[in-house]
Amino acid sequence: SYLASRGLMDPDLLARFRVGYGDGTVKAALRLEDGLRTGLLNPRGVDIFYRSIVFPLTDAEGRTVSFYARHTQHARHLYLRGPHRGLLNANAMA
Repeated sequence: SYLASRGLMDPDLLARFRVGYGDGTVKAALRLEDGLRTGLLNPRGVDIFYRSIVFPLTDAEGRTVSFYARHTQHARHLYLRGPHRGLLNANAMA
């Protein structure tokens, strides 16, 4: 419903911007120390983006530099810890 409320239902658009969903599988894909270092896992080893719609944040060269997520049940905005920086989504300008 969150995506629909934002007009984001086109599968091609979601694929183009690499929008994902935190289904809890990131924990199995990462070593615990890597998940803790990157901030994708909290100190208890839980995926911080579990049950969230996840948007990669990219720099001018298209490299993923962080993530933004919107929790689907609690309407919380989630970011990786650390400094936030200005971003340019060149993909959106094309």
